[in-house]
Parts: sequence; C-alpha cells; structure tokens
Amino acid sequence: MVDWSEATAQTDIFERIMTLATHTIALAEDRWPAAADVYVYFNNDPGGAAVVNSATFAVLARDRGLTVTRTPPVGDVPLTTAIPTW
Repeated sequence: MVDWSEATAQTDIFERIMTLATHTIALAEDRWPAAADVYVYFNNDPGGAAVVNSATFAVLARDRGLTVTRTPPVGDVPLTTAIPTW
C-alpha cells in the first residue's frame, strides 16, 4: 500500500500523473502479452521527479498483478529542490 499523504501542494499535478500512469498500465496490459518485456521511460527533471514517479508507477503496476523490476521502493528516493534551468 502506498502512503499518498506526501502529495501535498502539487495535488492537481499528482492526480494527473496518477491518472496517466493508470491509463499507461492499462494500455500495456491491452497491447502486449503478459510474458512480454515492456519498458517505461520517465524523462527526468532538475528535481529528480522521474525517479520518484517511476517508483510510484511500479507500485501501481504491481497492484495490478504485473511483474516489476529495477525500481526503488516508494519513499527511498527523496525529491530534491528543483534547480531553475532558465
């Protein structure tokens, strides 16, 4: 079970990401056989959200009964302060 209480100020963005993640998992289930290797790419940003998002995505996929490899447990990778790139 994931503790979603950490998704504080950016709830709208978080909800959109979770909706997209759920749809992506459903798409993978529909398009590829259960035994297929499916790779999901997360584009990183200066705050490191891609690693955090991938861990959350892995939990969602596991909850649907999919096999997930090489992802850190949720909470093991903290977000860092984003560095402005402009």
